[in-house]
Amino acid sequence: MYPVNPFIFDSLASEENFCNREREIEELLGDIRSSHNVIIFSQRRYGKTSLIKKVLHLAKIEGFLTIYMDVYHILDEEDLVKAYAKALASTMEGSIEKIFETLKTIFSSLRPKITVDADGKPEFTFGVESGRDPIMDLEEVLESVKEYADKKGLKAAVVFDEFQQIGQLQQAHRIESIIRSQIQGHKDISYIFMGSKKHLIFDMFGDPARPLYGGGKMLPLEKIAPKHLKRFVFSRFRSTGKHLPKEVASRLVEICESHPYYTQYVSHSLWETMPPNSPITDTDLGNAVNLTISRIAPRYDSIWDLLPLRQRQALIALADLAPNEKIFSGDVILKYGLASAPSFRKALKRLVDKSLVDRDQNTFSIIDVFFKKWIQMNFSIE
Repeated sequence: MYPVNPFIFDSLASEENFCNREREIEELLGDIRSSHNVIIFSQRRYGKTSLIKKVLHLAKIEGFLTIYMDVYHILDEEDLVKAYAKALASTMEGSIEKIFETLKTIFSSLRPKITVDADGKPEFTFGVESGRDPIMDLEEVLESVKEYADKKGLKAAVVFDEFQQIGQLQQAHRIESIIRSQIQGHKDISYIFMGSKKHLIFDMFGDPARPLYGGGKMLPLEKIAPKHLKRFVFSRFRSTGKHLPKEVASRLVEICESHPYYTQYVSHSLWETMPPNSPITDTDLGNAVNLTISRIAPRYDSIWDLLPLRQRQALIALADLAPNEKIFSGDVILKYGLASAPSFRKALKRLVDKSLVDRDQNTFSIIDVFFKKWIQMNFSIE
């Protein structure tokens, strides 16, 4: 039997593929037990979904009703209602017939239907009354989740993943208002809102003019501590009979800036290219980094082609700036051909809106660690 690459970067991490996060797991379980609402945010590919799926699994073992809903692909208000109803249905236990009867009982306006998915498994979908205001249906579904949990005598945890997408819907303000008014009365339900676009999540929960202002505890998901990542990478290599020197493991994590996704991706590339019993060197690591970048490059090419000149120049500047350089100084403007400081600021704002750049007060940084490396490789400034 051929050995299997132990590093997973293109799907949710679970079991032995899950690295650390013990502190976050315990904190979130504590919030769920206390029915606190939480807003989790971080860059994409930091492992938010893997983390919350593990937390929900543990909460379910403790006896909680757990509901997970991914908002990312929601296109309109009707989609939102149907997806939330389906998320509730997917948590119900019992025969298909029994669940079907329960759904008909708890929903007065939605029409449950049994369909078959691509794998031949039965699943529930929902129809809505033609011409009915979907916001009224949303209010009913939110309340039905509470009623179902009460009927079962269970406390609940409800997760909305990529929640910032709600803000893009036509009736976003009404939706936020309904959610706020409903969850305020749900004393035995912990609502967890997750987002990967920090500035949008901040707007939703940090703007006093928005309905969800102050609607929960803000919990930024930070990078995994380097020591945990190093130990994880080293042990995964060793478990498959390949020896990665600890100092090379340290450099791998350092190159990836402790980013969980890229640490897994580069480790995957390095493991793939190294035969058993072959000593792994810094040169091998460099080759693995280049291989990883080459595989992601088409994505970066597509992003770059859609950017106007000023935003490209701004990214080149951010990728090349030394830590002690003042970002809006005249020397920086001249060095990178940025026209003027106001023009540079405008370009950075557009890049923040596109979730390519992160802003922390007056500090800007490229969000994607390897996008920065790709820019450095292709557009170096002498």
